Amino acid sequence: MNDNQTNTIRKRYNRIAGVFDIMDNMIQETWRKDVTQQAEGKVLESASELVKT
Repeated sequence: MNDNQTNTIRKRYNRIAGVFDIMDNMIQETWRKDVTQQAEGKVLESASELVKT
C-alpha cells in the first residue's frame, strides 16, 4: 500500500469515526457484556477488553 492510499483511508476513517464514537457511547456497558458473554466461536470485540477465540 502506498502513502496516497494510506492517506485516503485515514481521511475516510477520520471523517466517520466521530459517528461511530457516538453510536458506541449509546450502548450500555451491561448490554455489551451480556451480548459478548453469549458469543461462541471466534469473537473479536475490539471496543472492550473481551477477546474470545
